[in-house]
Amino acid sequence: MAWKGTRPPAVTARDNAVEDYLREHGPMSRNDIADELGLSRSLTYLSLDRLRKSRRAKRCMAEDSNDLLWTVAVEEPCP
Repeated sequence: MAWKGTRPPAVTARDNAVEDYLREHGPMSRNDIADELGLSRSLTYLSLDRLRKSRRAKRCMAEDSNDLLWTVAVEEPCP
C-alpha cells in the first residue's frame, strides 16, 4: 500500500541526509552510506528506495566490479 499523508519529520530528514550525502560524495554502496551516516542498513535502504521511487536517486552497477552503487545523478549514465 502506498504512503498517504505526510511522512514523519525524522524520516524526511533521513531521506534528505542520504540524498545530500550522495550529492556531496558521489556514487556509493548502501552499506557505505549507512556506515558513513551512522544509520542501519535497513533504514538506509528504505530512504534510498523512497528516493528512487521519487526519481531523486537510482541504482547502478559499477563499471569495474559487480558492486551495486547508488547515485543522485539520475539523468546521467551510470558510473
